[in-house]
Amino acid sequence: ECDVVHRDIKPENVLIALPEDEQADDERPSRPSRGSLSTPGLSRIKLTDFGIAKLLDAQGVTSTGQILGSPAHMAPEQIEGGHVGPQTDVFALGVLMYECMVGSLPFEGKNPAQVLRRVLDGDYEQADSLRPKVGRRWASMVARALDKDYTQRFQSAAEFADEIETELAELGIEDLALEADAYFSDPEGYRSDHDERLVAVLLERGQEGQRAGDVQGAAADLNRALAFRPNDLQIIKRISSLSRTETIKRFAVRLVALCVLAGLVGATAFAVARALRSRDDALVATRLLGESLRTLPLPETPSVVPTSKPTATASGARPANTVAKAPSAVPTFIGTAAKRAVRFRVNPGGARLTLDGKSVDWSAPFELRPGPHSVVARMPAGNPCCEATSRSINVQPVRPGEGNRPQTFVVNLTFRPARARLINAPSGGSVSCGNGLTVVAGAV
Repeated sequence: ECDVVHRDIKPENVLIALPEDEQADDERPSRPSRGSLSTPGLSRIKLTDFGIAKLLDAQGVTSTGQILGSPAHMAPEQIEGGHVGPQTDVFALGVLMYECMVGSLPFEGKNPAQVLRRVLDGDYEQADSLRPKVGRRWASMVARALDKDYTQRFQSAAEFADEIETELAELGIEDLALEADAYFSDPEGYRSDHDERLVAVLLERGQEGQRAGDVQGAAADLNRALAFRPNDLQIIKRISSLSRTETIKRFAVRLVALCVLAGLVGATAFAVARALRSRDDALVATRLLGESLRTLPLPETPSVVPTSKPTATASGARPANTVAKAPSAVPTFIGTAAKRAVRFRVNPGGARLTLDGKSVDWSAPFELRPGPHSVVARMPAGNPCCEATSRSINVQPVRPGEGNRPQTFVVNLTFRPARARLINAPSGGSVSCGNGLTVVAGAV
């Protein structure tokens, strides 16, 4: 609304002011129209540090050859010094949203150069692949915000907010300010209550989607519900039922296509046979005309001799060797789905994988039929480091010209609470595990 591009949206520049932090404030702003989190008496979220912000109607302030911003949150066009507009902040919001949902940045590397390269290449794991509780709908929304092409993203923060508010409303969250205040007041209690409410809404919406024929939407909701309740047999049965429905639907589509193809082949064969029959009738007529001319008293007139080899009787019967033959076989239907190569990445690496109820060796690629499959990963007996996890995957069919390139699935087990100690390290030394965990010498 103010035509300002922030260009450095990141967690460090987003501040949360709780009600108790502002008890001394006498003046409070009026409630905004969009339901933002700055309502009087509630938690307030503030965006700070406009040091490198850009006015859209002013000249750029970036010096030649200089990059302004944080590498992991910068949009590709910002890195390359190209177009900088509202879509640039949308990209940074997508990174921030991904980090909140997954717990790690989408673009990571050993140094800033690697991070920038991955941003430019769009090289990152989908949010729901790393954390199934995110769900396909939110993951798709974040993926659109992180699109390399700024023309394919949400064109403004307001458009992005509309999508977020629409999805939250369908999940039963109408007042964003009150919801945020409830979370900040009691985070642990909120999570427990929220998970129960969310699963109930997901199951109801998944059932409605299945009745309406929206298999993709129903699968997204049921798979997300299963991520919260991995051992719920009712959810697993619903997903299995959905899988059978999708299989029957695909079979029906293939059967109709096969019938259409067979009909086209039959019509073509009939047309060819009819054309051949017309040609043979013309040859017979020519032959009879020649016989008639030879009976006339015109010795100097040459007889008309047909050039074709088939002969006919005087009665005009069709020669046996002129009957048209239809094609002997119908071409094989091309749309039959073949198995797809798949590859699994399971963390930790010592976990065991069960696929559709059968134990599999996930260390090397193997083939699966396209469609939904259920996956359960757990550590071997005697290794209590992680909780078992289960999820549903959807194997995509091989597209023409794509080759049987393996489709990769990431399965992450949840670590149980543990203690870590850094031994024989120098004073002040620390070790970072790369997943947000940093251990300092002398601390547990």
